[in-house]
Amino acid sequence: WEETIKNLYAECSSGCLAASSSNELRVLPLALLTYLVFSVGTAGLTMPMGTFVPNMFMGAVLGRWLRQSLQFHEIVLISDPELAHPGVYALLGSAGMLAGFTRMSVAVVVLLVELTNNISLGLALMFCICVARKVSKTLTCHDFVDQLVVLKGVPFLPGQCPVRLARLEVGLQC
Repeated sequence: WEETIKNLYAECSSGCLAASSSNELRVLPLALLTYLVFSVGTAGLTMPMGTFVPNMFMGAVLGRWLRQSLQFHEIVLISDPELAHPGVYALLGSAGMLAGFTRMSVAVVVLLVELTNNISLGLALMFCICVARKVSKTLTCHDFVDQLVVLKGVPFLPGQCPVRLARLEVGLQC
């Protein structure tokens, strides 16, 4: 995983971008679709597995694909903009996916800024995360882990202390 995500975040030279743009436009959606099927299929299994790194991967693939499609189709939003390299789009895609999935904001920004060692991306990461969290909260009322606990019927303590325990003092019980 580490090498794959590093390659998605990597900066290419201008010759590399022109040669690989059309190839990545075909390969990245297939990688995303394949991994999405495997992630959805294994999400509820009773085996230890993580969902953090797979979401980083899927977000990075989606972000890099978006950048390569903008270049391939020569879409310009402002007159003659200088697009960032595909690794920045991959990083922002990871940030958006993680923020929407975990509903964490500051932790994701700190993690990805430390990962890249580039504080200048902080504002773009914060904006991307705010948008992703807003979309996630609009679509679902709980994050993935909370929904999975409810769906699997895992018992958990309620948020409030029971009334009969609230009046007891710990020192008197010993």
